Amino acid sequence: MTRAAPLRHFAAIVLALATCCAASASFAQSDPVARGLSVRARVEARARAQDDQLKRAAQRAAANNPETADVAGNVTMTVSSSADATLTNVYAAGPNAALFLTTGGKATAAGGTGNNQYLYFPAASIAPATSGNLSGVLPSTPDYNAWGWSAAFETDSDRIEIRLNTCTTCLFRIQVDGHYVTKSSTNGLNYIAYVVLDFAGSRKPRTITIEGSDTNGLRGVAVQPTSNIWRPDNGADRIVALATGDSYSEGQGATSPGLFGWPKVLGRLMGWTDVRQVAVGGTGYLNPATGLGRSKISAQIDRWLTVNSDLTANDVDVITVAAGYNDYGSIGGVTYTPEDIATQALADWRAIRTLLPGTLIVVLGPYSGTRGPDARTLAIEAALQARFTQWADANALFVPVNGSGAGTAWIFGTGRVGATRGNGNADIAISTDGVHPSDAGHTIYARRTANAIRAWLSAIGS
Repeated sequence: MTRAAPLRHFAAIVLALATCCAASASFAQSDPVARGLSVRARVEARARAQDDQLKRAAQRAAANNPETADVAGNVTMTVSSSADATLTNVYAAGPNAALFLTTGGKATAAGGTGNNQYLYFPAASIAPATSGNLSGVLPSTPDYNAWGWSAAFETDSDRIEIRLNTCTTCLFRIQVDGHYVTKSSTNGLNYIAYVVLDFAGSRKPRTITIEGSDTNGLRGVAVQPTSNIWRPDNGADRIVALATGDSYSEGQGATSPGLFGWPKVLGRLMGWTDVRQVAVGGTGYLNPATGLGRSKISAQIDRWLTVNSDLTANDVDVITVAAGYNDYGSIGGVTYTPEDIATQALADWRAIRTLLPGTLIVVLGPYSGTRGPDARTLAIEAALQARFTQWADANALFVPVNGSGAGTAWIFGTGRVGATRGNGNADIAISTDGVHPSDAGHTIYARRTANAIRAWLSAIGS
């Protein structure tokens, strides 16, 4: 792991001295150098506060996490194709969006007007392609993709119905007061699923969180006639994270990319409130996935805050950058050297820093899939790490994932689920497609990335 945390504190001292030396506020405003130092000082101050916030969130997540907590008790969940007629207080999601605390993408109304509106949660753009997974429901933005999202509300009803626009392969999970009803995912139905939570007559205020995936949409909530719903508060240390890269960061290979992809698991492990998968499959630092009509990472950066227009640059606390797998082979008839890939990567990291001046940037080495990792993968990672060190950004860390080769990499070997080779953990960590991580593989990446970030945070100030 490469880190530059001590540089931040040295820079903070230099900037503080420079600021003190300015003769007056008017001088700082008129002198461009002093003005630049003032801006940098504010960025540094935000970064220090952000580090503390990330530390607190990680500590809380380690102590109390839905992934490790017991399942919710005293509740029965059923999924039906028809509504419960006894639950007459109905809150359609579109016109009542303000009653839900949502994450994972911008809550976007679709489906009609008034009570016929429901919510989808786009996070990524695959432009210039127009085959986004939400193109059918958001035709004005056919390049938009959704992956994992959540919507939370509070109520004192002892019987609750959550209405989802769904499909038989669209998965979801539900939490009650931070405990999953079941940790495994539940399949939706063809079109609308009515999900009833029954607390057997136990009526008290509870926080209900729906975790949806991909093209699931939230139609609304129904409760008993003597109850209502209201929006939870944002909670302490609300952390917003973006995850860019390729199909690994989309979550492909997992049972549900939006529920069990490594960025979502990482977010739960670290206590990050709002994780948005802005990654675009098939792309890389140099690979635009031309055959899919997409664009390389450098062309995606400016679209992140367009798709997620409910966020500003100051809202984004951390971003993970995980790419390089798709830059390995021939791209348009050209096989680029590791140095070529690293040169473009450095330009991308700098562009991300320009867009997100106060955000922690976490760069991961390239995934290897079932490549071993081989010599070329190791060379690409070494070149990326060298350029990262050259960059010397004080609010970024590099996390190598390939070690020194087989046996030291996070995932190693040439097998996969269904075609084991007995030469590494790829036998369980690579899915049946031979490319993407399985649920176990995504969990490995999430846990080891979490360990690296925690170590970096704990070293700050030491």
